[in-house]
Amino acid sequence: MDRKYVNLDTTIVAIEKYSFKYLLKHLSYSYPSESFNRNILDYIGFYRKKPVSAITHFGIVKKEIEDAEVNGKYRLMLFGDKAREKATKVTFKKIVKLKNIVKADGGMGIQGPYFTKLEYLEKAETIPELFSFRKK
Repeated sequence: MDRKYVNLDTTIVAIEKYSFKYLLKHLSYSYPSESFNRNILDYIGFYRKKPVSAITHFGIVKKEIEDAEVNGKYRLMLFGDKAREKATKVTFKKIVKLKNIVKADGGMGIQGPYFTKLEYLEKAETIPELFSFRKK
C-alpha cells in the first residue's frame, strides 16, 4: 500500500443508481482494474450520484479479487467503454447505512476515489466538512 494511505482506512467512490442496487443485493462492487488507481482499504464509502448527491452507506471489506469474473449488464453499465478491461471485485461482510448522510454542498461531490477515515465519514455532515478533517 502506498505510504500516504497508512493512517487512512476508507476509500470513497462515486456510484450510479444501478450499481448501488447491485451492491446492496450482491454485497459486491467491481471496477476496471487498469483504469483506476484504487487502494482498497478496510471500508468503502459510497457517494451516490444525482439525484441523491450524498454518501449514504459504507461497506466493510471482506476481500478484493483481482482478475474477477464480472459479466452482463453490470459490466456494461459500470465499465462503459472499458468493458473489455480486467476487473477487480470487492466483496463485503456487510453494507452499513450511515446514521447521518454526508451531503454534497456548494456543488462539491465525489468524482474520483477519495481516501479518509471512517470516523471522519461518520462525523461529517457535508462533503466539504469531510475534506476539512484531513487538513487538520
